Amino acid sequence: MKMKTKWAVSCASLLAASTCMAQLGYGNPAANEPQGSSHNFKDQDTHMFFHAKDIVGLNVKDSSGEKVGKIRDVIVNPKDGETFAAINIGEDRCALVPAQELNVTPGTGWFERYQVTVNTTKSEIQSGPSVKENDWHALDDPTFTQDIYKRYNLHVPAWNESGTTVMPHTR
Repeated sequence: MKMKTKWAVSCASLLAASTCMAQLGYGNPAANEPQGSSHNFKDQDTHMFFHAKDIVGLNVKDSSGEKVGKIRDVIVNPKDGETFAAINIGEDRCALVPAQELNVTPGTGWFERYQVTVNTTKSEIQSGPSVKENDWHALDDPTFTQDIYKRYNLHVPAWNESGTTVMPHTR
């Protein structure tokens, strides 16, 4: 009899938790939108674009499936569109990886909306360009950001004398 009671209490607890999560919209990105918002992201999901808030905090794996770290932030330069993922690799350091190097794919369920991998090894990321907790100003140095692109064998944007990117498709 005690076993049946424990089973019934466990099932009731699970049902209550599931109902609560559903009512709160847990796992539903549209639930965080203000009431009356015109966005219904569930119906408008895309496979080419994603929200930064959906990948911040996710684990990143390297090309062999080994965990590299978690995405701490997505850094964007609004003047030229440069975008880097800041991956926490320990010791208060974040490796900076150009967004072009991220492979973001659909996850395996409601608890994992996306999976993130990079086409390199964990050791390459750990030995690559990174910033310490108080060194984010390093991104203002054109030489530093050029080193990030070179590390991942990507085209380095053209730089003008003032240190800002010269965009090829400006209006």
